[in-house]
Order: sequence, then structure tokens, then C-alpha cells
Amino acid sequence: MFSKKNKLIIVIMVVFIKSTVILYADCDMVAMISKTGFSISTIEMGTGDYDDPDEFIDFLIDHSTGGTNPDGYGVTYIDEDGNFPYINTTNLVTEFYSPQAWYVTAQDILANTYYYDYVHNGNHYFTGPMEAARDAIKLDDNNVAIVLGHDRRSSTALGNHPFRFDYDANTTFQFMHNGGIDDDIKLALYNELGGASWFTTNNHPSNWNTSYTQYNQFIDSEILFHWIMSNIIDNGGDVLSGIHDALTATIDDGEIDLEYEFSNPYYYYYWHNVVNFVLTDGETLYLFRNGGNNWDHHLLSWQENDNDSYSVKTQTELENGLNQFDCVVISRDEEPIVYNNFFDLDIKVFASGYNWISYPRLTEQGTSNGYLFEQAYFANNEPGMFQLTSGGNPTITDFEKILGHRLGDIYDMNIYYDDLTGFNDQDFDNMLHRHEGYKVKVASGAESTTLVIDGDRLPSNYELSEETLEASKYHWLGYWLPYSQDIDVAFGEFWDKVKIVKAENWTYADLSNPRGAGDPEPKPSMKIRPLEYGKGYLVKFSEDVDDFHWNDTNIVSEPERKEVAENFTYEEKADYEVIDVLGIDPSITEIGVFEDGICVGAVAVQDSAVQILVYSDNANRDPIPFTFEVTTGRGSSIPIKSYNSLNLRTGEYENRLIISGRQEYSVVKFGEQPEPEITINTAKLSGNYPNPFNPTTTISFSLPNEQNIELTIYNIKGQKVKKLYSGTADKGDHSIVWEGKDMTEKPVSSGLYFYKLRTNSNVLTRKMIMMK
Repeated sequence: MFSKKNKLIIVIMVVFIKSTVILYADCDMVAMISKTGFSISTIEMGTGDYDDPDEFIDFLIDHSTGGTNPDGYGVTYIDEDGNFPYINTTNLVTEFYSPQAWYVTAQDILANTYYYDYVHNGNHYFTGPMEAARDAIKLDDNNVAIVLGHDRRSSTALGNHPFRFDYDANTTFQFMHNGGIDDDIKLALYNELGGASWFTTNNHPSNWNTSYTQYNQFIDSEILFHWIMSNIIDNGGDVLSGIHDALTATIDDGEIDLEYEFSNPYYYYYWHNVVNFVLTDGETLYLFRNGGNNWDHHLLSWQENDNDSYSVKTQTELENGLNQFDCVVISRDEEPIVYNNFFDLDIKVFASGYNWISYPRLTEQGTSNGYLFEQAYFANNEPGMFQLTSGGNPTITDFEKILGHRLGDIYDMNIYYDDLTGFNDQDFDNMLHRHEGYKVKVASGAESTTLVIDGDRLPSNYELSEETLEASKYHWLGYWLPYSQDIDVAFGEFWDKVKIVKAENWTYADLSNPRGAGDPEPKPSMKIRPLEYGKGYLVKFSEDVDDFHWNDTNIVSEPERKEVAENFTYEEKADYEVIDVLGIDPSITEIGVFEDGICVGAVAVQDSAVQILVYSDNANRDPIPFTFEVTTGRGSSIPIKSYNSLNLRTGEYENRLIISGRQEYSVVKFGEQPEPEITINTAKLSGNYPNPFNPTTTISFSLPNEQNIELTIYNIKGQKVKKLYSGTADKGDHSIVWEGKDMTEKPVSSGLYFYKLRTNSNVLTRKMIMMK
């Protein structure tokens, strides 16, 4: 089990291809990365063991313009700050240069291939740009931290590596591919992306010809790259889990198991499904190889150099060759980490808030009541999942608590940072089981943590033969099948006994109550949704269940990705109640739920009916009704003056408020709303946009008259970060941009912040999240 704090990452991927039927690239690749505080630009000419950029440039020249790969090359570099320039290539080109990138493709592929195949001497078309790249990389002022180089030979396709993907305004991913995926897999990946709409409507165009939309127009390298990028996006920018998901997914309605395909590369006229890759965020390289251990080709290796740098190379091996399925992480400021058998690992990302998870794969440290367990914290001179060493920091950054349910009782475990040696273990017995579900709480605003877990995975046909799941009680179950299935399929023979399934981001309920007249069928809470491997679920049955097991059908469903509301900010709690909102006006884009003026849940509206998870903790306090606020396509925020709630016994809608903490489930319809008042009677502080943000956001407010105001940013500890404005402001609407800097103009870290508007008569506060 390993952990590493996660960052957004620039990608270099390497995958090896040979084919006579598909568009392919049989290529060479090199990379260098310097340690923190050092630069590749200052490295002197080496001794012939690939420890300096000169030798890598010579290698690329030798293998491209006059050697085995005569179709061109690409060289790029990333500076010490992780910068790579935006490049907009709108048409297919044969030569392209920017301050940090040099691309060349052969003007006549067939002629060049003919010269290599039959004359054994490729045309020396393009030597000049390679020398320009060499000069720029060795210029001290450029402070080069990472160098990427790739040459290629293609049978029929144009377009060169490294491919680029603009993730956001601050991050560009890059990808070099050297290997091969079969045509049926290429087509399936293209379809999984959504076909042409991914490259056009979703604005992810080809680097080399923006008119490309059909899968057979792309080199398989670029399709594979975009598939990996889509998984990184789905994992919130976490590259390690994104890569793992991309290479192990089951796609094409369960027909293609990518883990199986990439675990069995072979040769039949050409090499099939060989995938080796390298990733970087400007600070770290991620290497993976799936070529056979007894192969003398499709090699990938790395070495630490005496000049405070690392080298990566294909072809002949450097000091450390990767075995099949190895993943190696080389950081600029930490020791390299080797993950053996990458496919036999689980990778979990723990984000701020409550993470509903399970651990289908664990390393056995003992058994209890017939169940294998791994320790949660350090004990008996052995590491635990959340604490590797005695008195050490938690494995998960800002880990606060784990909740669970065992033998009918809810238990919890806390950690207090003033006493790291002691976990508060309440009925937990320091045991994590593979079949159980848990809620792991990470401090609000904390950076996400990637946890890599080894051990034995629970068999797909595993049964809970040691206990009865009693009716009308919540059971905290993990989902241990290694693919997603819809809940009605996953529960199999037990489905007719399922009453409620609660997940981190949704709830299913078998609603036997009457529905209101004109209600859509089904309600949002009756929607069939998929279960995901390694997630935790709260399940309530209508009857006792013995020998529970998941229904292993290989009928795969795509996991849902919840769109986050941008104009409302709230804090997740350990549990929630559910509100279905029906009959939503088409102009409404987001809905927020408020309790005593504080937002406790929100949703982005994508249909006429939505489900909102509401995180109230008011069960045993004074009765406080929920109120609603909506945003519209015009960007304005409007309070809902009235709503009707469904009487679950009679099926009739009543003019009745929902009191927080008094129910688990509610259904509401908004009443007819008056036109928004043009006259402003009180000061109003709106939600910032975007939220979460990186690094800038806009804060808007309205004033009923001219008055003195103060707008200030505070951190989660209540400390003043920056005063954005203090003075007189006119009547009407105002907007102020915060650039994510403190009072000394230094960028602030990721986390939860508050912005407070102080007026002559009121103080208004809202929350926002900086997420880098």
C-alpha cells in the first residue's frame, strides 16, 4: 500500500505499435527530468550513457532523419515552472515550431518508406530543426526541467508526437505513443469517447487536422491518448487513477475487457496491444510497461544520473528496466517508487469531505469471524491503511475520521493531530474488511490524496455466509465486482427485497407510496443507477437476506458523473436527506437548499426533475424549514417564495414546509413565482463564479443605495487573507475579481475560503473553494 499527494498532471504517454492493417507508429522515445533546484539546460556533454540532452538529440537524429524511423520527429521541453505554451494547429502541417516545440513530418511518406525498406537509407529531410531544439534546451536561461523526444515511422498516417491536450488554462497534457492497439479496440475507444462529438462539440480537436472526426482518420495513438484523458477528467484530474481506469476498463457493452487485452500482448504479423507510457506534471514522471519479460524489444527503462537528473529511454535498456506491468513514479523531489503488477492494485482518490468507499483488495494481517482484515492504523509493529508508522502522520492527507457499521452498530475512528500516536477506536477493533462499506472523512478544503492498495481481491462469487442482513436496517456494503452494473442487475435475486440504496452522490428508493397527480414516473429517487467497484453503499432490505452476494453478469454500465453546482457552496456531512424537485422551469440552471440562511445542498439542473442531497444536522434542534434559491440562464439568483410538498401517505401535494431533520425523503414542486423585483431593498451577496475555481473567481453583490462597504477574504481558520475593497460603493450591481492571492500578492493554497461583505446594516458571508 502506497500513498502520494495528488496534483493535476501534464502527460507524456508511450505505447508501442506495429501493424499492416491499422494506422500505427513504430517509434522511439526519450525523456529527461531534472531534480528540484537543477536544470537540464546546464548539463554538460556526457560519456555516452544517455545522461545528457545531447545524447538524446543524437539518438533521435540517428533513428529518424537517417535511420529506422524516417517519417519525422517531435521534440518539446517543459521549464522549471511546469510551463508549456498553448499551440493551436488548425491544419495539417509538415513542419511546426514554437518557442518550446519542434515538429516535423515527412513530406512524402511513401517515398521515405521506400528508401528505408529497399535502399536502407532514409531521406535526410529534416536535420535543421533538431539542432534548433538542441540549442534551446541547452540555453541556461530556459531552465529546462523536462525534455520529451519522439521519432516515428507510419505506414499511411500523418501527424506527429508528442500529442497535446489542453486540460485547463494552466495545464497542458502531452502524449507520445509507441506501440499498437488493434483496430476493433481503437473503434471501441472512439465510441466510448462519444464519437465525433468528443473532438468537435466537446472541443477536443486533433492536433494535426481539426476536421478529423471519424475514427479511421486518426492514428490509434491519438485515440488512445484521448481515451486516457477522458478517464483522467472523470477522476478529477488524478492521473494515476485515470491511467489505471483507462487500461483496466470493460467497454463496448461488456464485450472488450481492456485489462485482459493489455495483459496479453502478442505477435501475429504485427505486435498487438503493447502499451508502455510515461506521465509528467512538470515535477514527476510516471512510467508503465506491459511488454513481455522475455522480449528483446518494446523495452522501457530509466536511470538516475550523477548530474541530478533522470533519463528514460526505449530500445536498449538503461540501468533499471521495467518488468511487465511495472509502474514507476520518478519525482523531482522524492525517491522513485516502483509499483509491481500495476493491474493487481487498487487506486483510490480521497477528496475533501466524506468518501463512501470499500476495500475489496487488502493485505491480510489477520482474520475475524471468518473475514480477512487489514489494520486501519499502526499496531503490533505492523503498518495500517491509514497510519504506516508508529506516531506517523496519517496516510491520507488531513484524514479525520472513518465511519462504519458492524454487527448492527455504527462505529467510528477519529484521529487527533495533537496526538498522532493515538487513534480513537470505538468498537472498530482496528480492522478493515473487504466486504464492508465505509465513510472516510477528509478535512474540508484539503488536497486530494491518491492511495495505491495491494493485496488479494475479494472473489467475484464471494458470499456473506457468516451473517444475516436483517430487514429494515441499513447495512454498509462494499461493491466488490470489478466493473459497474446497474443496481437492479447487481442485486440479482435480492433485487425484489431492496428498499433503499444510499450512495455518496445519489439515493435509490423503492417508493410504494402514491404519487402526486401529474408526477413523472419514475421520480429521480426511483432512477436505476450503476454501482461502482470499490465504492461503499448503505442498503436497506424489506426482508431478511442470507448468503448475500453480488450478481456477476458482466453486463457493464457506465458510471454516472454528477455535474457540480457552481453558484452554491455547501459542506458535506456524514449523512443526508433527499429532496426530489419536480416540474422545474426550463430557465432554472441550479437549485440550492438553505437552512437558516446557510446552503446545505445544491444541484445542477439537467432535467425537469432532479434529486438534491441535503446535508442538515438539525435533527434534534429547533424546527427550521428548508428554503430554496435558484439560478437561471441569465445568471441571476432568485429565492423561491413558495413550494408544495408531497404527503407521502395520501399522495397529495400540500402547502407545507419541509422541516430539516424530520424526514429522510421529500418531494416538492415550486409554486408560481412572481417576477424578480427590480428594486433592491437589501444588500445581496451572490455566489462567486466559478466555484470551485483556479486561480481567479468573480464575486458579485448588489446594494439598495450608496453606502460604505468592505469585502474581505478569510481562510478556514478565520484569518484575514485579503481585503478586496473598502470604501464607498454606488447603488446597484457590482463585481470584483479575486485572483487567488493574499495581501502580499502570493498565491494561496487549495482549500475552503469565506468572503464577507460588510455594509452599513448587515454582514453577509459565503463560502468558496480554491482547487488547484
